Amino acid sequence: ALKTLRAVGAPSTRFREDPLRMLRAARFSAQLGFAIEERTFRAVSKMSHRILQVSKERWTSELDRLLLSEHVRKGLEVLMESGLCRFILPEISLQKDYGQNSKYHRFTLWEHTLRVTASVPRDIHLRWAAFLHDVAKPFVRLDKEDRSTYAGHDLLGYDLVVRLGGHLRWPKERTRAVAGLVRDDEAVPFACCLDPAGDEVELLGRRVASLPLLHDDTVGFHRPQESPEGAVVVLAHVELAREVLRPHRPPGVRAEELE
Repeated sequence: ALKTLRAVGAPSTRFREDPLRMLRAARFSAQLGFAIEERTFRAVSKMSHRILQVSKERWTSELDRLLLSEHVRKGLEVLMESGLCRFILPEISLQKDYGQNSKYHRFTLWEHTLRVTASVPRDIHLRWAAFLHDVAKPFVRLDKEDRSTYAGHDLLGYDLVVRLGGHLRWPKERTRAVAGLVRDDEAVPFACCLDPAGDEVELLGRRVASLPLLHDDTVGFHRPQESPEGAVVVLAHVELAREVLRPHRPPGVRAEELE
């Protein structure tokens, strides 16, 4: 049977008493994998603007726990579908139903973000960086005849994350770490395709065409055109991904196995 979360008594009353309970519902969904009961969800959607009455420190505490949860996708979907995201992270709310119009991505921007976030190791810096790695794309989009490009989204993303870190009252160390990963944007989704304990490790040193992460259905990448220039770019991203993963490799995996 489907397990559900419901407010005790009248949901609107509970959320007026403490609006943080709306965000906490998303966090519980992420931790437990439960759906939110319809009446409770309607109340969250109707009252989502009240989350602005809550301190940013309390937001961050709940968001951190949500992002580190086993069912992180469920929690993020509650944030988006309930309208909470519009008031907590309005830049991310733009990603819903946002078609990327790119030969390198087959998913909407929001679906890609969900998949990348759920795929990286459960480290708070990596999870936040994965969640925010494409935050600037809607602001730099340039539409061409057959596709859209997003030049500079990594640099603007860096600036947006720095501002966001201040808004959410992050420690300076976290702001530097997450902003740096977003600036090295391609390292984050590539990192989620590299399993340091899996069969992919032995393939990392081979030619670009052999790398399994370049056509990965999990996050929706498509292989770039085979060319010397493309190979250099891809290998550079793989190097960044190795550096991102290095502190998170499981016990017993030697550093050279990631090379």
